[in-house]
Amino acid sequence: MLSGSGSEAWLIDPRDGRELGRWRLPEPLADTDHRPAFTLVAPDCCLIPCGPRSVVAIRLSSGLVDQFFRHDADLSASAAEFTDGVVWLRERRAGYLAVDPEDGSKLWNVDVRQPLISEVVQSSGVEEPDDLIVVSAQPGETKPDS
Repeated sequence: MLSGSGSEAWLIDPRDGRELGRWRLPEPLADTDHRPAFTLVAPDCCLIPCGPRSVVAIRLSSGLVDQFFRHDADLSASAAEFTDGVVWLRERRAGYLAVDPEDGSKLWNVDVRQPLISEVVQSSGVEEPDDLIVVSAQPGETKPDS
């Protein structure tokens, strides 16, 4: 089980409560308001929102802590999402950034200029098998910018 507070994160064995790893973060962990903050994107790599604009990667086996992504605007204080092989980071200004999980490079952005429901989901073949859906929190049809 991963947990964190302030500028530290740690891995706890859920069976016996033993600490398996502890990491110092470059910025304080973003306050996700008691929602999940950690996103596993590979068996050995976890992403953590830190500060208002950064996402940090922790390599669990080596203990390496690296800057994964830094944005030029504030990100939402929420965990990254990992859907269909893409890391999705929610922007505060009602959009998402799609980021490559390997190198943290920005792939594209989705800006619907409206508040969004907090999840990117795969369509399961409703439209096209590889479509992803981002849902607005407001009624009406919206066409995203790419």
